[in-house]
Amino acid sequence: MTHEFIQALQRELAPDVFFGEDIPVRFHNDWGGLAPVVPLALVRPRTTEQVSITLRLCNEFKVPVVPQGGLTVLPVGRGRSKMVLRCRSTA
Repeated sequence: MTHEFIQALQRELAPDVFFGEDIPVRFHNDWGGLAPVVPLALVRPRTTEQVSITLRLCNEFKVPVVPQGGLTVLPVGRGRSKMVLRCRSTA
């Protein structure tokens, strides 16, 4: 399942999706002080359509999502592998 999910992300969202060592360390944790966790994927959507595609795929493959904005403790999500959705501001 994970392999199919990763392929779907790559197919639908490249070049705005990152995996493994391509995910910068700053996205492995937040200000909560918990041990760093390497996410399954990092998506940096440029459009609302990409956000929609990402959430549709996560729902389809039952992959938890951790929305991440200012790297605060607010959206803490630990435990199972997850995909981090890093939203960029267009302002």
